[in-house]
Amino acid sequence: MNKLLTLLLLMVPGILMAQNEEPVIVQNVMIGVLPGHGADFRTGMAEHNKTFHAGDAYGCRVYSIANGENTGKYIWSMVSTWSAMDNRPSSTEHDDHWDTKVAPHLMPMSNASYWQWNQSVSTNDDISEISMLRIWWIDLKPTKQGRAMELLEMIKEVYDEKMPDEHYGVYSNTMPSTTEGRDMAIVGYMTNFAEMNEQEDFVAYFNEVHGSGSFTGFITEWWDLMEGEGTEMWIYDEALSGLGPQVNR
Repeated sequence: MNKLLTLLLLMVPGILMAQNEEPVIVQNVMIGVLPGHGADFRTGMAEHNKTFHAGDAYGCRVYSIANGENTGKYIWSMVSTWSAMDNRPSSTEHDDHWDTKVAPHLMPMSNASYWQWNQSVSTNDDISEISMLRIWWIDLKPTKQGRAMELLEMIKEVYDEKMPDEHYGVYSNTMPSTTEGRDMAIVGYMTNFAEMNEQEDFVAYFNEVHGSGSFTGFITEWWDLMEGEGTEMWIYDEALSGLGPQVNR
């Protein structure tokens, strides 16, 4: 599993392109629970997802946020495509269940976002079950996306050659906001917090792949691409999810 300690210092957002197929889109909805409604929320959310979002096409996973300003909130996440979303569950039964069993327990403000998987610079085509996601949010400077993609490709070359069993996914925000500053998400996969202790010598690997001393120029340019960044840890909640922990983008 990818520890992402080195990766979180090096990644940057870019433009996501799909090859010969419709791109993968991940819909994330961040929600908060009203004080004193935790038990009722969990009952209603579990029932809703296991009834309406347990199949392959519209299945969902739920994560709790474990650090930062959003600690204690939840992420409702569904992997799909744009065309599939036109036919996602919207029956009267589905909507009534959400409105009566889930919505009354939620804070009034939520945040929905749509992320496109960048396969060409990701290494997570084939990974196994996970229980934790480490998310690195990137705010990219204007006009820097083209060069950022080139740097992402250089990083992937290092992982492909030196760390083929380490995995991460790169996702770009299809509806970004300059005020929110989340243009790109870099996702690493963990099974427990103890994996945070493990590190790889990325600098040495980079110099071996791209030439002696190449890392110094690379990292200088890398930091010049970003306006800001932040990290969150998401914990998979099996009881609330319609799908198991297998990541399928």
